[in-house]
Amino acid sequence: MGEQVFFVINGQELVLDKVLVEFDDTPIFFVCKNDGDFFISACVDLEDERYIVTKVSLSRLSKMLHGKITMRELIMQTNKYWDIIPGEDVEQDIVVEKNIDEIPLNALPYEQAYFKVATKDLADYVEKVDMILYSEDGWENEMVRGNVDYFSQVTKSLDNRYEIYQHIFEKVISDMKILMDSKFREGDYSNKVCSSEVETNRMTNIRIDIQVLNQNKVTIAA
Repeated sequence: MGEQVFFVINGQELVLDKVLVEFDDTPIFFVCKNDGDFFISACVDLEDERYIVTKVSLSRLSKMLHGKITMRELIMQTNKYWDIIPGEDVEQDIVVEKNIDEIPLNALPYEQAYFKVATKDLADYVEKVDMILYSEDGWENEMVRGNVDYFSQVTKSLDNRYEIYQHIFEKVISDMKILMDSKFREGDYSNKVCSSEVETNRMTNIRIDIQVLNQNKVTIAA
């Protein structure tokens, strides 16, 4: 069919990348892409022409092409999909975003249906996907970026927690009263401090509101 704009979703043009399964020259299971994003589409009604589309990662697409996950698993590995009824042209398509729980399971590939590479043309496409996946702009680079983002979030979380602990410490210390026993012998004395009960109320995922309660509640030896 050649490269063409097959769908338009949220203003993004999805170009037909590869027909994986077809029936009477009609694509029924195929890959679309937009820049670096990949989408899998299945025709769920040949007579009335209706499609479902889900966004997939390149690594999951590769696993499906290599028969490590089923075609249905690839489609279902997301939380949403687009239900599309084609119009006279792509601009007139009826595109409805839905929760994955609403997807018509009876119209999907069978649960144990694994993709089979039956032609050299498909084998070449699998090789192409793998080359992109393991290239500098593909999976390895994506994994590095993901790790950088993860450690950045961890560092930020630790910084915020340090501020929280410091806040708690300052609150407690400010409430401490050092008491000296009026009758002490040289080399035999005790310092008594008053501890406070600290209540923490989680306001968000990171920030905590701190309130010191019940001053002079418990006396301990320092």
